[in-house]
Amino acid sequence: MAAFYELCLGVTPVGETRGDAWVEFGLHAIPAHIAAGIEMAGPR
Repeated sequence: MAAFYELCLGVTPVGETRGDAWVEFGLHAIPAHIAAGIEMAGPR
């Protein structure tokens, strides 16, 4: 999942918070060009 955030959303992990089972990103908003292609079909 961390690779998805890095490659697709272009964000980098906060280095000092990365652990074996935890990665923290400084993600505040999805970039507009990516958000434009997201379709919210409903809960699954």
